[in-house]
Amino acid sequence: MEKTRKNNFMRHRILTILLACLLVLSGVGISGFHTEGAYATTGQDIGMTTKSGTPITLFVYESNNLDQMTKEIIAPELTYSYDPENGYTIIFPDSKRNPAMRVETIDSDADNVSVSISYQNAVLTSRTITAELGMNKPKPNEFPMLQNLINLAKNPTKAQATLTVKQGEYTKDYPVTFIAKGTLNGNGLSVSSGTELLRLAPEFEGKYTYKYDVYDASPETDIVINAPATIAKAEKTSYAYDGQEKTGFVKSFTIDKSVWNNRNKVDVQIIVEGGVQNSEVVPTTYTLTVWKKADKLEIENAPNKTQYVWGDLFDKTGMKLKLEYSDGTKEYVDAFHITPEFGLTPDNNQVEISYGGKTVTQPIEVRNPFEGMGTKTDPYQVKNPEDLNIISQATQNGITFGNSLDKNFEETRKYFILMDDMELPANWVPIGAKETEDSEHKRVERAFSGVFYGNNKTITVPKGEKPLFGYVCADIKDLKVYGEQIEGYGLVNNYVIGTYANIDNVTLLSGSKTLKSGFIGGFASGSNTVRITNSKIDENVIIGYDGNESSIGSFAGEFNGVISNCVSYATVKGKNVVGGLVGNKGQTMGLCEIDNSEFYGNVIAAGECAGGIIGAGYVGTGWGLNTAPNTPCVSVKNCLSAGTVQGTDYVGGIMGAEPGVIQCWDNGIGYIQNNLFVGEIKAGVAKYIGGIAGYMHSLNMYNVIENNYFAENCKAEKGIGGAYLIDTSCKTPSESSNVVYVNTADRSSSDKPIEGLGRLNHNREDDPLGADSEKLCKRVTDAEMRSGRVTGLLNEGNGSFKNWTQGKEYPIHSSKPVVYEISLSGDYKTKYETGDELITEGVIITAKSSDGTTAKIDKDDKRFLDAKFTGFNSKKRGVQTITVTYGAATATYEVTVLYKPSEVKKSSVFFRLLGDTKHGEPTEATGTHTLKDKNLPETWVERTSVDIDNNTTVYDVMKKVFDANDITWKESNKLGTVYIESLTRNGVTLGEFDNGNLSGWMYTLNGHHSNLGVAQQFLNGGEEIIFHYTDDYTVEEGSDHWNTPGGGVVEEVKNVTTDTKTGTTTAPTEVKVSEKTNADGTKTKVAEVKVSTDNQKEILKQAKASKSKEIILNVSSKSVGDAAKADVTLDKSFIDSIVKDTDAKLTIKTPFGDKTYTREELKAMSAAATGSTVTVAIEKAAEQPTDEDAAKAEKIAKAKSIVKDLKLVARSSKTAKKNIKAVLKSEAKVNASIKELKDLGFTVKYRFYRSTKKAAGYKAAVTKMTASYTNTSGKKGTKYFYKVQVRVYDENGKLVAKTALKQCKYASRVWTK
Repeated sequence: MEKTRKNNFMRHRILTILLACLLVLSGVGISGFHTEGAYATTGQDIGMTTKSGTPITLFVYESNNLDQMTKEIIAPELTYSYDPENGYTIIFPDSKRNPAMRVETIDSDADNVSVSISYQNAVLTSRTITAELGMNKPKPNEFPMLQNLINLAKNPTKAQATLTVKQGEYTKDYPVTFIAKGTLNGNGLSVSSGTELLRLAPEFEGKYTYKYDVYDASPETDIVINAPATIAKAEKTSYAYDGQEKTGFVKSFTIDKSVWNNRNKVDVQIIVEGGVQNSEVVPTTYTLTVWKKADKLEIENAPNKTQYVWGDLFDKTGMKLKLEYSDGTKEYVDAFHITPEFGLTPDNNQVEISYGGKTVTQPIEVRNPFEGMGTKTDPYQVKNPEDLNIISQATQNGITFGNSLDKNFEETRKYFILMDDMELPANWVPIGAKETEDSEHKRVERAFSGVFYGNNKTITVPKGEKPLFGYVCADIKDLKVYGEQIEGYGLVNNYVIGTYANIDNVTLLSGSKTLKSGFIGGFASGSNTVRITNSKIDENVIIGYDGNESSIGSFAGEFNGVISNCVSYATVKGKNVVGGLVGNKGQTMGLCEIDNSEFYGNVIAAGECAGGIIGAGYVGTGWGLNTAPNTPCVSVKNCLSAGTVQGTDYVGGIMGAEPGVIQCWDNGIGYIQNNLFVGEIKAGVAKYIGGIAGYMHSLNMYNVIENNYFAENCKAEKGIGGAYLIDTSCKTPSESSNVVYVNTADRSSSDKPIEGLGRLNHNREDDPLGADSEKLCKRVTDAEMRSGRVTGLLNEGNGSFKNWTQGKEYPIHSSKPVVYEISLSGDYKTKYETGDELITEGVIITAKSSDGTTAKIDKDDKRFLDAKFTGFNSKKRGVQTITVTYGAATATYEVTVLYKPSEVKKSSVFFRLLGDTKHGEPTEATGTHTLKDKNLPETWVERTSVDIDNNTTVYDVMKKVFDANDITWKESNKLGTVYIESLTRNGVTLGEFDNGNLSGWMYTLNGHHSNLGVAQQFLNGGEEIIFHYTDDYTVEEGSDHWNTPGGGVVEEVKNVTTDTKTGTTTAPTEVKVSEKTNADGTKTKVAEVKVSTDNQKEILKQAKASKSKEIILNVSSKSVGDAAKADVTLDKSFIDSIVKDTDAKLTIKTPFGDKTYTREELKAMSAAATGSTVTVAIEKAAEQPTDEDAAKAEKIAKAKSIVKDLKLVARSSKTAKKNIKAVLKSEAKVNASIKELKDLGFTVKYRFYRSTKKAAGYKAAVTKMTASYTNTSGKKGTKYFYKVQVRVYDENGKLVAKTALKQCKYASRVWTK
């Protein structure tokens, strides 16, 4: 695929390259390419070249000089030198940031030229890192960041790397040497920015010792001080820097007052020698200036301005500040510090003025210009453009109107409401700015973090202006936006790391044009998710008006988050990666999901990756193939695309491409489900065109693509246009060109022929591009679109929102929200007596609707009256299943009905327990022990009489007998049936499968294996119960009618019956439950359901004779037992005969849900069959957690998130007894996180680890409630390294989260005792 992609790019670049050559020859530079000095004349020492001798220019940057968001270079590249003998020499300035590199060449074969750099990882010294540099890619987001490369320059013994040029078989290496400059830094000396001034700290008082060091200097470094002072040279020693131990650089010198001149100054020469170079010149002379001690500070003249508006900065104009020193001298000062340093709020009635350690206050007044209280119920009123300007200016000055890191964020954030339509002022500065730093280099947030209610009013953006918002951590609701030509995104202009948005009910109005995506886009992290719901892009809107943007869509460009219940009618234009709603997934990790949304416009991509809903998945460097081969996949569910999709290749009706995922994992399942494409694809002779997806780089079990449909006249022949890698256990997959088939179920852990394909048992079982392709995506005719059949299929699909309704030409979404899923919770009655009425009070229905809303409905909600409760029979004793139906969804719960006291009768039953030895799989020597053969070798409990009443179950009797005989048991509860897994007697446990795959515990009632579980089987008195083990349940009495042992769950086959009144023919099914091994190695019990040949004939006979309207096949809960799914297999001839010989539809009733097939659907089912049978899979719905479970899970997830973000630093010191004390360094951010964990109800402990190696071999020493540990033993002369782990426990003492050791920077100390 990579080769194909390059060939595609070549077609677009030929003219550009020819023009570039012409311009270079004529001395004209090309925008985006550097030409000055880059392409030297032949014969000069020009560095790297291509095979043909064309120069390759290297560019080196500091990463902090690259703006990934704007994709601009904001500072010049670093300088370097080259000579043929030594190669490249690159000098890094003082920096802790990783560098970035790229290369350029005008060689006509540039697309086949690659340049990579290989270097030793300075952290993991045994590992070599190789990174490919970006060729002819001038945008910072295309540059590779070279991790840990800066560390090479700080260690001359490892400061070597190699640049390798490859072009076909041509390969050439170029050596690279790195040199880092040093920085003077210390307690006594600090270089003022841009000057040679070194300040004394603290203030000069007679005599003081000043310390200094050199930032990350090498062991060879030395420092020489020449000064008219007493120099106390210290020996080289160890000290901690940036959380790591350094050796040999801290020294000090002392200056007596007598050496200062009459201007209180003295010249000190500091020379740095060996290993590093000084930042300025070597040697460098610095001037030390004495600070006199301040005694008094006063405001002599007040400032001109003392009246302010919320968000203003303090204006010192006119203020005169006088400083008196302890020696009596005075001066007026101007460079003072003001607190607050940023925007003022109405809470500020004064500012503090500080200088020289002294502080005075200046009274001020700050006015709140807004009506309202700023609360949810009484928001601040925005009445005119000036109010918008005030909000904007406030955010520029650090007023965010909310702190998203505050645990009370929702209560403390401010709310605004737009009171009228208004146009943004000229030269508009969007609300919210990029974070900055204060004078102490602490981060200052400036993203708008409040809530903005648009009140369904319209904001007009003047032509050529930016949108309303810049940087936000905000909720934006009920707003309309119009802009003739918006110079950016339509709503939020800056989506970067640290920002997010919840956007609801926002409309981009007809006639608007945006340069970039309609709402938002950018370069945030995967955790900074955006949620866009119930929003709309009108007709006659153009997204990407110049067509030069890539990664562009109606709502979002590079996107992580969820879009739900949205619609666009826009024309979306761009270069590559263009989508109807979204351009592409923005980051490797994080969610990217589009649900229940529609597109009716036009997608016009000049290049690759065009999709009716989304252009592509993650498309990072090299499409993510080298950097993120296991990134979570995009999910698109329940969406409708009816627009035109145009591109040169990788074009799909729903998604253009999932281009870079080599193996999808279970933490990033991609769902492409229940989607419909009825538009038109325009892609010419493109290779990858799909009615649903143009291209999937790989397909495995975690690519859940199912129940998607596309129109036969959409110009796509296939649902998925193509793939590179398919992981399947299918024995005979269809041959597809350029597709590689693997089966991770058969590969050993060492067999990894494809980079990124590292996990086993991720295989599918089908042939997704061949025989089974229509299960994924099916091409349907106009007639089928109009018939309602596709509508029904879309509503029945797994995960469907069930809101499809039949339109005139094709299925459409219902105009009204549809409840598609419900779950039950609450404290409701489950125990009844005969004659009682069903009480639904206490039942809480949690209903999810297709518009993205979730509602909790109880008896006090009038909607509760719309819920139907069925299945209750007050006259029948036993366990009953109550079905709750609300909207298009159902859920169930169980109740138990017992005889009322007046009906209770006393009696007794007999119970006997027959066991076996634990002998493993039966052999000829051991024999097979069964009740039927009467050869069970051990009687564990003799026949015993047990007193009961007629509300007693077999389970009750069993417990009494087991307790009386000191027998314990292990049980599970599945589908409401108690399942006995094992019994333990005299210390020996005998359980299911101990004596083979067919072994386990069962029971008989009066000589027959019951058709109910032990907790469901009630007794009347006089019954004989035999609870017994068996080596082979399939030979026991009644084995041809039921599944597995473990509770006696049975389905007795009965005759086929027909009810002429209801017009139904009903038949039982034969069920056998077996265990199947899943791809991940776990096992699942599957009920294999069949109808005997004789019964199929009888069903057809009766249905035809009685003209039945419905054939019902019953699969009861008793028969499937604890199985998790049912596979119902029917003869294809049976299906054909139903269609041909009867007027009936077919219904299959199971404990997992009922499925009904119309005659048309049966006909299609038969046509799709590839063999003589048809199998329908019906799975159990996932159990819904209770509110309490959900809250607990949410708390644990929060704890894990907090712990994951912790950055810990260990510190060590010697005690008076020469022991070593290790502690967790106290830092504000860590302390706040620990407090938050404790506030959530968790217990936090600290585990200390020790090792003799800094990077490995750490062993736990102790776990404590306090963050300190004293090591009292060690080997003299041995250096020990210490790390701290934070461990979080729940109220039961269970560990729920812990930091990784790599999250802690170690401390070290030599044992001297």
